[in-house]
Amino acid sequence: MCGVFGLGPLDRSPLLGALPPFVHIPSGASETLGALAGVMTSEVDRPRPGSGFVMARLLELVCSEALRHVAANFDPAQSNWLRALADPAVHAAMAAVHRDPGRDWTVRHLANEASLSPSRLNVRFRLALGQSPMSYVGQWRMVVAARLLTDSDAQVQQVAGLVGYSDQPSFSRAFQRSYGLAPRDYRARSSKVGTAGTSG
Repeated sequence: MCGVFGLGPLDRSPLLGALPPFVHIPSGASETLGALAGVMTSEVDRPRPGSGFVMARLLELVCSEALRHVAANFDPAQSNWLRALADPAVHAAMAAVHRDPGRDWTVRHLANEASLSPSRLNVRFRLALGQSPMSYVGQWRMVVAARLLTDSDAQVQQVAGLVGYSDQPSFSRAFQRSYGLAPRDYRARSSKVGTAGTSG
């Protein structure tokens, strides 16, 4: 049985960057995946009204379970998002940024969230993610901005404010450094990709 789980081609989520190029989950390693495969097989063998919708949801569950497997079996020696989530202090700082990406973050603010000194947080961040806390803040802001440009009607100036930029030009420069496109061009390209993906 084959299936495809499509992701936005322009998504720069740190989670995607943490995933290996190939994941093999041995038979019997996940009871949940075995059960899902059984239900999917039943839907393929005996299609009923709504089977397409059911298969799409089942594929989402398969993908989620595969991600859980990767998260539970990642290489702790590698610096990536999964290792960061496994470090309680780094995770706490990251969660604070995720809750409020537009806040005027400093390393001291993030260290308070993590209950560490700024210097200790910096060391833990670099070990877990291979980057500084403030570099992660900037990266996450661009991920959020890209999603807002794709999934909302917010004006570029509004998006800039939501991710912590007081003026549009500085936001546009930062966004272009990250994605290679100006915010408006990124929105237009994402719209064309979405239209092409849903046609037919």
